[in-house]
Amino acid sequence: MSHDVGELPRPLPDLAPPDFVDPVVEAYKKDVDRTLLRENLKLTHEQRVLKAQSVHRAIDAVRGAARPTKRNNDHSSGSGTSPLTGA
Repeated sequence: MSHDVGELPRPLPDLAPPDFVDPVVEAYKKDVDRTLLRENLKLTHEQRVLKAQSVHRAIDAVRGAARPTKRNNDHSSGSGTSPLTGA
């Protein structure tokens, strides 16, 4: 954010008092497990990245296991049997 020479930056708007309770934030807080957030914040940046990578690998593994294999999905063999029942 650049300013012209001699121009002063605009002052920040007044902040809410420390005891202000935002009803929207309070409504969302009831659905958030803050203990998980606190535990995650205890980790280093590297530990958080490694944890996220592990979660993504697990998701990819589940997605891969859920994909039908070409062998089970190939109905062009002309065998006339159902891949599910074998009949």
